[in-house]
Amino acid sequence: MNPITPILGTFRYNHFIMGLLTDDVSEEHALWRMRGQTGSSMTWTVGHLCRLREVTIHLLGGPQSKKYQKPIADALDANRSNSHDFRALMEIWNELHDGVEKVLPDATEDILQTIIKKP
Repeated sequence: MNPITPILGTFRYNHFIMGLLTDDVSEEHALWRMRGQTGSSMTWTVGHLCRLREVTIHLLGGPQSKKYQKPIADALDANRSNSHDFRALMEIWNELHDGVEKVLPDATEDILQTIIKKP
């Protein structure tokens, strides 16, 4: 089996679940912090997941866009001092998923071996 197939399947499944979890989340609810207001907000969590997708695209040879830097950085601001737009963040998530879909099928096992060092 192509080693990329299960990885791409995982990305697709995560994308599907993210849509289910965030489809009806309001801006206010996206900023609520979990675990008695001491944990992460959904905005912060999605921001980190977007950052990981952005890095994945870059590591697999895809383009890196500066247009995502500020909105993702704003999402990672845990103290709510920056303005957040959760719907815009979810659009970034969708765009980054499209980017993963473009670069991951062309990844080779050699590329994966250079990215993931086996212990």
